[in-house]
Amino acid sequence: MTRVRCRCAARAALLTLAACVTQGYQPLRVEPAGGLPQDAFARCQALLGARYRRLVEADAERFLLQTDWVAGPDRDVASQVRATVFRDGDAIACIVEARYLSLGWLDKLPSWSAARSDPALERELGDAIAAALASGAADASADASRPSSR
Repeated sequence: MTRVRCRCAARAALLTLAACVTQGYQPLRVEPAGGLPQDAFARCQALLGARYRRLVEADAERFLLQTDWVAGPDRDVASQVRATVFRDGDAIACIVEARYLSLGWLDKLPSWSAARSDPALERELGDAIAAALASGAADASADASRPSSR
């Protein structure tokens, strides 16, 4: 009986260790081949301004940009998205969150779902950031003005 308890304890410890080792969500990192340009913040700010229109956070010292919630790209779904961009070492990290409108208690009171990352929109924004950092201009290109509709 003692051997069985030891095995169970060892398995429990192993499962606990495995659960602690697994990683949670990681933002998408954009690492330009030639490193970050001097005006990387201005380029990212211009891109986000063109795509999302409203910035609620633009801190050049901390290299932190966050947009306001705006209508999601799919016009058939009541959703909102926002983007956050920050410096992560020699890279730019980006997060695109989405939330959806749903009916709450007794189907009377609408409420927003919890925000969660949208990997497809993150990849799209990451590609646009990479292009903006690779180009020689600080302004966003016309094709990067809005995320594509799904």
